[in-house]
Amino acid sequence: MGRNMQHLMSFALKYPGWHSYQKDRPTVSALRSLVSRGLIRVNEYNHFQLAIPEQYRIESVHLLGVNLNHPNN
Repeated sequence: MGRNMQHLMSFALKYPGWHSYQKDRPTVSALRSLVSRGLIRVNEYNHFQLAIPEQYRIESVHLLGVNLNHPNN
């Protein structure tokens, strides 16, 4: 998983809910990859949200190696 994908997943895990995103090429590419993997969903307003059910999110944090208390996440 690339750096931009990891950043988006970390952000979505730390802050549940819908989020807007920049339309720059690396971000859009990372979002498309995460959507195709079923990890993120994007709505008609160009907002993204984690697509992982609540009960699996803690496992996802461990699998991705995300430190939710780290200031850069």
